[in-house]
Amino acid sequence: MIKRTKHKPLNAASALPTPLVTALQQVAAGQYIYIPAIESPTSRRWRDARQYQQLGYSPTDIAKYLKIEPRTVKRLLASPPPPYTHAAAAHFTTPKTQELLRRIQQHVQAGVLYVPVAVSKVEKRQQRIQHLFTLGWIPARVATHLKMNARYVNRLFQAWKSLKESEGITVVLGQPLYSVKDKQRNAVERDRKQRERIAKQQRQIEQARQRAICSDEMVTIPKVRILPLDKTGEG
Repeated sequence: MIKRTKHKPLNAASALPTPLVTALQQVAAGQYIYIPAIESPTSRRWRDARQYQQLGYSPTDIAKYLKIEPRTVKRLLASPPPPYTHAAAAHFTTPKTQELLRRIQQHVQAGVLYVPVAVSKVEKRQQRIQHLFTLGWIPARVATHLKMNARYVNRLFQAWKSLKESEGITVVLGQPLYSVKDKQRNAVERDRKQRERIAKQQRQIEQARQRAICSDEMVTIPKVRILPLDKTGEG
């Protein structure tokens, strides 16, 4: 089934087979790419009508095969080729990538794909282990569950614990990562940052008001030229 993504991007991992996603990640990992349509409906209808005409079919037969009105067929055959309207596919400029584009267009056309960054098996496993630590699993339980070396899992736990504590998050062995105290501390921190942000905005508003007042109070004093008194009329 061909998907068209005019309204919002699709994740390539959910829209394409895994081999195509892997090949696409080598071209544009972590980017949004446009997948143009193979051919517009108007261009395809014109091409089909011309091909039937070259094979000797009458307008009536062509209309029957294309499931359109005979007068529409006559109008198509009398019209010039439709202009080329395909959008350029920026990431598919080489013969190899153009072949990849044709394979992708069998699944997605006329839309935007987000290409996720490739994650190795080691990174996936580490992410899974860290998720279990977040849920409160102790290293021994994780090692048993995943059938891994207990010392290696313990080293991962210590590194993960140090990272979280450097972020101000308390890690208690055997307990979920975000305890009630952590949630309260995070709420207090968010409230503090919000107050600071509001206070900064108020200072900026007050400074702007003061500048406006000062500019209004500035008075231009005209220069006055002092003229000498005329003493000719004195008796």
